[in-house]
Amino acid sequence: MFASAFAVSSSYSAEQEASARDSSIIVAVDRDKNSQQAAKWAVDKLLSRGSTLTLVHVRGRHLFRIQPLNAKCMSFLLKRMFVTLQIEVLSCMRHPNMVLLLGACPEYGCLVYEYMDYGSLEDRLCRRGKTLPIPWSIRFRIAADIATGLLFLHQAKPEPLVHRDLKPANILLDHNFVSKISDVGLARLVPQSAADVTQYRMTSTAGTFCYIDPEYQQTGMLTTKSDIYSLGIMLLQIITARSPMGLTHHVENAIERGTFQEILDPTVTDWPVEEALEFAKLALRCAELRKKDRPDLGKEILPELTRLRNLGHEYEASQVSSASTNCSSSAPYSFNNDDI
Repeated sequence: MFASAFAVSSSYSAEQEASARDSSIIVAVDRDKNSQQAAKWAVDKLLSRGSTLTLVHVRGRHLFRIQPLNAKCMSFLLKRMFVTLQIEVLSCMRHPNMVLLLGACPEYGCLVYEYMDYGSLEDRLCRRGKTLPIPWSIRFRIAADIATGLLFLHQAKPEPLVHRDLKPANILLDHNFVSKISDVGLARLVPQSAADVTQYRMTSTAGTFCYIDPEYQQTGMLTTKSDIYSLGIMLLQIITARSPMGLTHHVENAIERGTFQEILDPTVTDWPVEEALEFAKLALRCAELRKKDRPDLGKEILPELTRLRNLGHEYEASQVSSASTNCSSSAPYSFNNDDI
């Protein structure tokens, strides 16, 4: 566990422990137990009391201790603790819509993920490398995959995970266009006590401009609904391939003027306009300024996106069937890897 990277072997007596208590917080961490909760408890205590931290590692009868540090060193220690804690949590995660973490080097802030053939959703929407446009059916599938992966994070145990930086650049695509959420470097564990009331106050906001929940940015109140705002902006980009800047305003105006079809990505020529409109209205609800007005991910968003994904599957199946009837070849949609 992380404390071993900083621990200095020493004889440790009850008298020394009592003395250290006067100026620092002491936390005993059993290597055979779940040390994540102990570490988090230690940091919470440190932040609440504003004192230094002494971490004691228990291994059999041998004790290892971190000496009390000054504020600068403690800041570095806390960052390392959070980084390593994050790696420990994410390395245990396995889900089809989460990028697999293969390894990490905390000293250099380097994370190693599985290779994703088609790169990021952002690159594919912008058609970097002159790649082919993504068909609407695959876009609907990508949206449902993202929502499925996000629900997995929000239902993480023992505490929900809020990604805080959802955007097309952080959605990677494999060779079958299965989308996977990546770059969880800003993800936060929301304490269970805070999850019960659905919000947790942060001292500083994090994320990418245009995707950050306005209410979170203003108040510092972090909830799983903060990710829903980012998801809404990203869903609008999936069907328009436009910049996120002012995108909700542009889409709302297009719907009001009856020109919604004009705002859809023109590289796709066979949009099912009615279904795309339903998709857009759902995305706009996700991007409401007040979190209480945003729909529930598991009860509303994912079921609707799953329905639209199934519609796309039916369309693809009918295309294959039609091609077979006409005795023509029908290769699966794919990019040329040399173009990526």
